[in-house]
Amino acid sequence: MVLQIRLRRFAEKVIGVCNGIGVTPIIYGSWAYLFHTKDRKVSVKDVDLLVSKGDLKRIAANSAEFSAAGMSFKYYPKYRTLHISKGPLKAEIDSYEHWSINVAGSKRFRLGGGLSVRMISARNLAAVYGWVSKNSNNIKKRPSYKAKFERLERIARRGR
Repeated sequence: MVLQIRLRRFAEKVIGVCNGIGVTPIIYGSWAYLFHTKDRKVSVKDVDLLVSKGDLKRIAANSAEFSAAGMSFKYYPKYRTLHISKGPLKAEIDSYEHWSINVAGSKRFRLGGGLSVRMISARNLAAVYGWVSKNSNNIKKRPSYKAKFERLERIARRGR
């Protein structure tokens, strides 16, 4: 529970830095899964965010902002991804174009402190988990990805 509180505060700092340079990231991954399913059994261990390729480059160009907040920062241009960490807390920011993730229908909302963020739709998150359940290099995790895909598909069919 303490780690979850620390992870949320860390996520808010990462999102705050993004907002400070004019970027509104889209939450996806386990945090979005928890948001859509309310599945209290899921353990959110990191923060997964999506941005455009242009915003990813803008964030990379402003890496000093993360360093000033005491975070480590690593940019992987080949994979269009950024890794940000502070101790055990981790965030990954990916380009939705590079990974062909549909972000249409993402809803904007505010976190504490007026931070602006978007949440990927259940339907589009289901598509992400469907792809990962078939293509992940981590074969042991494929069944859990498939279960998340199936649950999100049911939610998407109900229109939530």
